[in-house]
Amino acid sequence: MIEIAIDPTSAQIKNLMTQPHQGKVVMINLLQLKPWVEETGGQTGAALYADYMNQAAPFLAQVGGKVLYFGDYLAQLIAPDGEAAWDKILLVEYPAKEKFLEMIQLPGYPSALRTKAVANSRLWATTTK
Repeated sequence: MIEIAIDPTSAQIKNLMTQPHQGKVVMINLLQLKPWVEETGGQTGAALYADYMNQAAPFLAQVGGKVLYFGDYLAQLIAPDGEAAWDKILLVEYPAKEKFLEMIQLPGYPSALRTKAVANSRLWATTTK
C-alpha cells in the first residue's frame, strides 16, 4: 500500500535545507489529483491544480524559478505490479534550494489550493550538473 503524502513536513524541509548542495535544484513532482473536490462544488482536482499553477506562476518567477516540464502520465515501464499511477509529472528548477523555501513562505502563495487539488504526491529535490 502506498502511503499518502501531500505537503512536506517540517522535518522534510529541515532535511532539504541542511543538505550541503549549493546551486540549482530541480524539484520532481509526481502528482495524483482528486477526481473531484467537494468543497468547491465538484470541481476536479485537475481544474484546481491548473488554477494553482496559474496563481503560483508569479511567485515562481519572483524567486527565479521556472517550469521545465509539466505533462500527463502515459504508462509505467518499471514499477511494481499494482502500484498506483501518477496523473501529472512536474519538473521545476530553482536557482537554489533556499529559493524554493522562500517561495512557499511568500504571503499569498496558493499552497491551500494545491493541497485541495492533490490526492497524493511525491516531491524529490535533485541537483543539476
